[in-house]
Amino acid sequence: MRAYLEAANDAGRLRVADARVAAPHLMGLLQAKTIPQRMLDVHVNTSRAHIRQAIERALAVFLAAYEPLK
Repeated sequence: MRAYLEAANDAGRLRVADARVAAPHLMGLLQAKTIPQRMLDVHVNTSRAHIRQAIERALAVFLAAYEPLK
């Protein structure tokens, strides 16, 4: 993921100062809605729609921080 983020930064698609920091930020956002609940044995809605919404929210937050300024 680090290499992907670095390439996106080099291409001007992202504004990533340090991909070693940005990669775990993105992973944490993507996992935040399901992994903690599963670890606590709490029911998690795993429908495609629910997962898609969680991914879209995570990416929206990530891009708010790392999208290039226009």
